[in-house]
Amino acid sequence: MIALCPTLLVVRAQSFVTRRPRSRDEGGVSHPARALEAMDGVLEVACEHAKATRVEYRIVIRARILCAAFSGVANEENARHNGVHADTVRKARLRAESATSAAEAFADAPRSGRPRRILLETRATLVQIACTRPTPELEEGRVDSRMREARAARQAAKRAEKCARAKARRAEARERAATRRKLPDGARRARMARNAAVREQRRAHKALLTAQADVGVAQADASRAAKGAPAAFSAVWTHERLQAELERQTGQTMSVSEIGRTLCCGGLRPHRVRMWLHSPDPDFKVKVKVICDLYLNPPAGAVVLSIDEKTGMQARADLYPIHARGQGRLRKEFEYIRNGTSTLIAAFNIQTGEVFGGCWRRTAAGIDRFLEALAKRHPDGDVYLVWDNLNVHKGAAIDAFNARHGGRFHFVYTPLHASWMNQVEIWFSILQRRVLRHGSFSSPADLNAAVLGFVRHWNDIERRPFRWRFRGEFAPRLPWAA
Repeated sequence: MIALCPTLLVVRAQSFVTRRPRSRDEGGVSHPARALEAMDGVLEVACEHAKATRVEYRIVIRARILCAAFSGVANEENARHNGVHADTVRKARLRAESATSAAEAFADAPRSGRPRRILLETRATLVQIACTRPTPELEEGRVDSRMREARAARQAAKRAEKCARAKARRAEARERAATRRKLPDGARRARMARNAAVREQRRAHKALLTAQADVGVAQADASRAAKGAPAAFSAVWTHERLQAELERQTGQTMSVSEIGRTLCCGGLRPHRVRMWLHSPDPDFKVKVKVICDLYLNPPAGAVVLSIDEKTGMQARADLYPIHARGQGRLRKEFEYIRNGTSTLIAAFNIQTGEVFGGCWRRTAAGIDRFLEALAKRHPDGDVYLVWDNLNVHKGAAIDAFNARHGGRFHFVYTPLHASWMNQVEIWFSILQRRVLRHGSFSSPADLNAAVLGFVRHWNDIERRPFRWRFRGEFAPRLPWAA
């Protein structure tokens, strides 16, 4: 054990007492400190921030401390002058001496904060789940039902194909027998029966291929379900479903509100569904380009008409009258009486905005009547008709109509599932909002009168062409979207 000299202990204590920092109330003058030595630029920034009025107050105080430190003011005196503790001055000096830039000299040191309860990997897993599609089709009962149905359809298709093959063989044998006996009528009937049996066999074979494909899909779904793929009853993700799926995959639980905040930070809304319609037309871009060129640059001296039918217009009569309430609102009873339906066939002139239409049935006879009225309205010159691929828009009746009028009608067909290329659809939306949506009609005749009245009103007062801006130019697909 080492013995210490009492005299040495007294000296050490006195030295400690003399170095004790003075408080603000004790007054006195401290010894000057070593002038602060820092990188170039810190002093300029400190002098600028010390007099600033639009900078955070903590930055201003820190700048004043550094300005005093550059002048060699003692730490205790610097602290008393700026109203802080001496340790704060020392910390500011050390940070400025070790800083590699002026911004680092005034920045706060990183703080640990509360330890993370939810790992970054867990949040990344949540985002990954939200970017996938739920699989309600993998529910055990639905998988078993599809499997049974597909197998039954396959067996039925096999039996139908076998029966059709037997019918074809019997019909062929009868045809050979009738040919040997020189019975032309019997041979003709047998040939017709054989052709019908061959067609039936082809249909059965096609049904068999479809059933086999359905069986393959059902087996793949059963395999995915057996591997533990999640099965949900909802086709879109909800916060509760995401919470359950995250716990199933990672074993960690996140609150519903935390899931919402995480998705919001990434701009994810997995409960939203955007509908779209694919056009299977192989010449989609070519047809779109032709129609856009016709809209934007119509032939000189020709009339361009956009034609379509608005079917299923309901003559609905309100069961109770509409009540006018305060604040400019109307109160309408939900119940109504359905008095029938009607169909409007209309042509929109893209150059003048004029609408010509009539309430006829959407049949070959109705289309013929409409075209004859249209030809009487435009007796001279070329007329270009833009309409869809309805069966009554093609065929011998249309060719005969055009032949009767010297072939001056040119029919341009929109691509499949592309009715948005028809400008008359825009006018139909105006008709729906103005007349049909909240209208009350006692009969189909009343409905027809209202619709035709709006047509006259449009032609007399509101007639105008629509501004078509789409030029048929599609942006190139990105490599990752191909």
